[in-house]
Amino acid sequence: MSDFVRLGILETLIIMSIFYSKKGISVYFLSNTPCQICEFPGEQTLGFGNSPVNRPLTKVQNGRMRFDEVTKNCESKEELRNNLIKFLKSNEKNLPDSELEWRAPQAFEYLSSIYVAMEQGYGTRTHTVVLVDDEWNIEFYEDTMESPIDADNIVWKNKLLKSSL
Repeated sequence: MSDFVRLGILETLIIMSIFYSKKGISVYFLSNTPCQICEFPGEQTLGFGNSPVNRPLTKVQNGRMRFDEVTKNCESKEELRNNLIKFLKSNEKNLPDSELEWRAPQAFEYLSSIYVAMEQGYGTRTHTVVLVDDEWNIEFYEDTMESPIDADNIVWKNKLLKSSL
Protein backbone atom coordinates (compact mmCIF):
# COMPACT_ATOMS: atom_id res chain seq x y z
CA MET A 1 0.00 0.00 0.00
CA SER A 2 2.85 2.42 0.66
CA ASP A 3 3.78 2.50 -3.06
CA PHE A 4 0.19 3.38 -3.93
CA VAL A 5 0.08 6.13 -1.32
CA ARG A 6 3.33 7.59 -2.64
CA LEU A 7 1.76 7.74 -6.10
CA GLY A 8 -1.10 9.79 -4.73
CA ILE A 9 -3.79 7.16 -5.12
CA LEU A 10 -5.72 8.66 -2.24
CA GLU A 11 -5.95 11.94 -4.15
CA THR A 12 -6.96 10.43 -7.49
CA LEU A 13 -9.50 7.75 -6.67
CA ILE A 14 -13.15 8.19 -5.83
CA ILE A 15 -13.77 6.71 -2.41
CA MET A 16 -16.17 3.91 -3.12
CA SER A 17 -17.22 0.71 -1.38
CA ILE A 18 -19.23 -2.02 -3.04
CA PHE A 19 -21.32 -4.48 -1.08
CA TYR A 20 -22.93 -7.47 -2.77
CA SER A 21 -26.39 -8.57 -1.71
CA LYS A 22 -29.19 -10.75 -3.04
CA LYS A 23 -30.92 -7.66 -4.39
CA GLY A 24 -27.91 -6.42 -6.34
CA ILE A 25 -25.09 -4.06 -5.53
CA SER A 26 -25.25 -1.17 -3.07
CA VAL A 27 -22.75 1.53 -3.90
CA TYR A 28 -21.61 4.17 -1.43
CA PHE A 29 -19.61 6.92 -3.06
CA LEU A 30 -18.21 10.32 -2.25
CA SER A 31 -18.31 13.11 -4.78
CA ASN A 32 -19.08 16.80 -5.07
CA THR A 33 -22.83 16.03 -5.20
CA PRO A 34 -25.17 15.20 -2.31
CA CYS A 35 -24.51 11.86 -0.60
CA GLN A 36 -26.63 9.01 -1.94
CA ILE A 37 -26.87 5.28 -1.37
CA CYS A 38 -27.97 3.59 -4.57
CA GLU A 39 -29.03 0.04 -5.41
CA PHE A 40 -28.02 -1.33 -8.80
CA PRO A 41 -29.83 -4.58 -9.64
CA GLY A 42 -28.26 -7.19 -11.89
CA GLU A 43 -24.98 -7.09 -13.75
CA GLN A 44 -24.15 -3.70 -15.23
CA THR A 45 -21.38 -1.20 -15.79
CA LEU A 46 -21.47 1.71 -13.37
CA GLY A 47 -20.18 5.15 -14.26
CA PHE A 48 -19.79 8.23 -12.08
CA GLY A 49 -19.14 11.87 -12.83
CA ASN A 50 -19.59 15.30 -11.30
CA SER A 51 -23.37 15.02 -11.20
CA PRO A 52 -25.89 13.01 -9.18
CA VAL A 53 -26.21 9.36 -10.17
CA ASN A 54 -29.83 9.89 -11.21
CA ARG A 55 -28.76 12.74 -13.55
CA PRO A 56 -25.55 11.49 -15.20
CA LEU A 57 -23.60 13.66 -17.58
CA THR A 58 -23.79 12.65 -21.24
CA LYS A 59 -20.07 11.82 -21.18
CA VAL A 60 -20.74 9.36 -18.33
CA GLN A 61 -23.60 7.68 -20.23
CA ASN A 62 -21.56 7.47 -23.45
CA GLY A 63 -18.47 6.45 -21.47
CA ARG A 64 -20.25 3.43 -19.98
CA MET A 65 -21.11 2.19 -23.47
CA ARG A 66 -17.57 2.80 -24.79
CA PHE A 67 -16.08 1.12 -21.69
CA ASP A 68 -18.23 -1.97 -22.37
CA GLU A 69 -17.04 -2.04 -26.00
CA VAL A 70 -13.38 -1.75 -24.98
CA THR A 71 -13.58 -4.46 -22.33
CA LYS A 72 -15.42 -6.91 -24.59
CA ASN A 73 -13.11 -6.52 -27.59
CA CYS A 74 -9.63 -6.98 -26.09
CA GLU A 75 -7.72 -10.24 -26.17
CA SER A 76 -4.80 -9.47 -23.85
CA LYS A 77 -4.16 -7.56 -20.64
CA GLU A 78 -1.81 -5.17 -22.44
CA GLU A 79 -4.34 -4.49 -25.19
CA LEU A 80 -7.03 -3.87 -22.57
CA ARG A 81 -4.82 -1.49 -20.57
CA ASN A 82 -3.74 0.44 -23.70
CA ASN A 83 -7.30 0.70 -25.03
CA LEU A 84 -8.60 1.88 -21.65
CA ILE A 85 -5.93 4.61 -21.53
CA LYS A 86 -6.86 5.61 -25.10
CA PHE A 87 -10.53 5.72 -24.01
CA LEU A 88 -9.64 7.91 -20.99
CA LYS A 89 -7.76 10.31 -23.30
CA SER A 90 -10.76 10.79 -25.61
CA ASN A 91 -11.31 14.47 -26.42
CA GLU A 92 -14.57 13.80 -28.30
CA LYS A 93 -17.29 16.26 -27.21
CA ASN A 94 -20.36 14.61 -25.66
CA LEU A 95 -23.02 17.15 -26.53
CA PRO A 96 -25.79 18.08 -26.12
CA ASP A 97 -25.71 17.78 -22.33
CA SER A 98 -28.37 19.76 -20.47
CA GLU A 99 -27.07 18.65 -17.04
CA LEU A 100 -23.53 19.86 -17.76
CA GLU A 101 -24.83 23.06 -19.36
CA TRP A 102 -26.87 23.71 -16.18
CA ARG A 103 -23.89 22.94 -13.91
CA ALA A 104 -21.26 24.88 -15.91
CA PRO A 105 -22.98 27.32 -18.29
CA GLN A 106 -19.73 29.08 -19.27
CA ALA A 107 -17.60 25.95 -19.71
CA PHE A 108 -19.92 23.06 -20.59
CA GLU A 109 -18.51 22.54 -24.09
CA TYR A 110 -14.92 22.58 -22.79
CA LEU A 111 -15.84 20.06 -20.03
CA SER A 112 -17.93 17.73 -22.21
CA SER A 113 -15.15 15.32 -23.21
CA ILE A 114 -13.85 12.48 -21.05
CA TYR A 115 -10.37 14.00 -21.28
CA VAL A 116 -10.42 17.70 -20.42
CA ALA A 117 -7.37 19.44 -21.96
CA MET A 118 -5.22 21.60 -19.65
CA GLU A 119 -5.24 24.61 -21.98
CA GLN A 120 -7.42 26.74 -19.66
CA GLY A 121 -5.41 25.92 -16.53
CA TYR A 122 -7.85 23.21 -15.44
CA GLY A 123 -8.17 19.70 -16.79
CA THR A 124 -7.33 16.04 -16.63
CA ARG A 125 -3.75 15.39 -15.59
CA THR A 126 -3.80 11.70 -14.59
CA HIS A 127 -5.31 8.52 -16.02
CA THR A 128 -5.44 5.41 -13.84
CA VAL A 129 -6.32 1.84 -14.82
CA VAL A 130 -6.56 -0.90 -12.20
CA LEU A 131 -6.87 -4.47 -13.51
CA VAL A 132 -7.58 -7.49 -11.31
CA ASP A 133 -7.65 -10.95 -12.89
CA ASP A 134 -9.42 -14.14 -11.78
CA GLU A 135 -6.33 -15.20 -9.79
CA TRP A 136 -6.34 -11.89 -7.83
CA ASN A 137 -3.28 -10.49 -9.59
CA ILE A 138 -3.50 -6.72 -9.71
CA GLU A 139 -1.95 -4.17 -12.05
CA PHE A 140 -2.06 -0.49 -11.21
CA TYR A 141 -1.17 1.61 -14.26
CA GLU A 142 -0.97 5.38 -14.10
CA ASP A 143 -0.27 7.89 -16.86
CA THR A 144 0.45 11.34 -15.36
CA MET A 145 1.53 14.65 -16.82
CA GLU A 146 5.05 15.49 -15.77
CA SER A 147 5.32 18.64 -13.64
CA PRO A 148 5.63 21.46 -14.25
CA ILE A 149 2.85 21.10 -16.81
CA ASP A 150 3.31 22.91 -20.10
CA ALA A 151 -0.08 22.71 -21.85
CA ASP A 152 1.62 23.25 -25.22
CA ASN A 153 4.17 20.46 -24.71
CA ILE A 154 2.71 17.77 -22.44
CA VAL A 155 5.09 15.02 -21.31
CA TRP A 156 3.43 11.85 -20.00
CA LYS A 157 5.11 9.81 -17.27
CA ASN A 158 3.77 6.32 -16.67
CA LYS A 159 4.08 3.89 -13.80
CA LEU A 160 3.09 0.22 -13.61
CA LEU A 161 2.86 -1.61 -10.30
CA LYS A 162 2.05 -5.31 -10.10
CA SER A 163 1.04 -7.29 -7.03
CA SER A 164 -1.38 -9.96 -5.89
CA LEU A 165 -4.24 -9.68 -3.45
